[in-house]
Amino acid sequence: AAVMAKSVTVYADLLRCGIETLAVFFAWLTMRKINRAGAGRQYDYGLGKLENVASVLLAGIFLLAALWIIGDALVRFRQPARLVWGQIAAAFVLNLLAIAIDGWLWRKNAALARQERSPVMDAAARLYGIKTLSDVLIAVVLLLAVSLTHLPWIGYLDPGFSLVIACVMIYSSYGILSESVRDLLDGALEEGLQLLVLRCLAAHFHDYQDFHGMRSRRAGNKVF
Repeated sequence: AAVMAKSVTVYADLLRCGIETLAVFFAWLTMRKINRAGAGRQYDYGLGKLENVASVLLAGIFLLAALWIIGDALVRFRQPARLVWGQIAAAFVLNLLAIAIDGWLWRKNAALARQERSPVMDAAARLYGIKTLSDVLIAVVLLLAVSLTHLPWIGYLDPGFSLVIACVMIYSSYGILSESVRDLLDGALEEGLQLLVLRCLAAHFHDYQDFHGMRSRRAGNKVF
């Protein structure tokens, strides 16, 4: 559909979806690894890091794709072209289908992310939310591009919106990186949880001889 459409926006969407498929595959591998470790009662203290590493990789791929799209859009700005309905029809129909599928996956992953604190699930929910919004906007842009061909500036709408897709991908990459890198740095638990531990120590003050120090860490939804 992208080849037939000769549209930078559709091409950017193809590139974005291809990378997102790879990202979802990485997420699946991560959760499969963690699930197997949990089922086998293996030592899984460090597996929480695997979630964060997968999320960082996802964000890095997003960033590279965004730069690629920006380069293609700048080339099309120099040589703008009008879109024809016969060329974009397949892409438009597939986009409507994608709105329904990605919207359902967004709702499902957002519910799972609320149930269990997990960097991968948070990233998946954010991913499908952005996908759904992008699908809707792409459908609108394609419809306008073929309906308003008489306007002199309409040739710039296609590469212009591909830049919007690139910016959304960069923003998404930043959001994922800011969450995942923080957890990779082995930060202590938030103050509320630390207070709970200290209250427990105070309640059992007479049950131990001395207190030398305390270290805390979070891996996914597990607290150590």
